[in-house]
Amino acid sequence: MPFGLYMKALEKLPATRASVFTIFEPLTAIALAMLLLHQSLSWIQYLGVALILLAALLNAVLNGTATRVPRWLKQRQRA
Repeated sequence: MPFGLYMKALEKLPATRASVFTIFEPLTAIALAMLLLHQSLSWIQYLGVALILLAALLNAVLNGTATRVPRWLKQRQRA
């Protein structure tokens, strides 16, 4: 799912912004393994999940990337 979102985002956003979606690929793989394969996580894997989320949060905060609505979406909302 994240890869598909990444590919769709590349159509509308520059690659540097669209690459944010790739951060969530490992999390999706973990969630699907837990749900579909009934896998359990060890403490080190939970630590990895926390580090991925922390990295995504720090990336957003330190780079000052506020969520902006693209112009094409603003125009669509007005119609």
